[in-house]
Amino acid sequence: MAAGTPVSVDCGDCIWLTSDPDVIRARERIRTLATTIGFSTADQALVETTIAELAISMLTYARSGEIRLEVVTEGDLTGLRVVARDWGLAEERFELSNVQHLVDDVDVQRRTGRGTVVTITKWLRSTSAAA
Repeated sequence: MAAGTPVSVDCGDCIWLTSDPDVIRARERIRTLATTIGFSTADQALVETTIAELAISMLTYARSGEIRLEVVTEGDLTGLRVVARDWGLAEERFELSNVQHLVDDVDVQRRTGRGTVVTITKWLRSTSAAA
């Protein structure tokens, strides 16, 4: 993200994670949102896999957390941003090696004693809607 670039965010959805059915709900919501803004079927699967990996990690290490889904616009780009937050111990968590190659941007903030915040962004490619 270029410094000084205006970013528009629609904070449309927040999902509380406390059990396995919440992971399924998160996957369904991200797929619906990805479809709505025009992601290709392949990119829909990528963001769905990413959110599932984050949610499972949160349940495994922190036992609960929240996932916020956002549609973001930066200049001519539109994308999905997922902010995953938990309040567990920050030392042992979030296997991101499985998701880092699936999205465009990943930011991890581990806060010792206060949990972890993972922010991922997947941008809509101009060819995505045609695929």
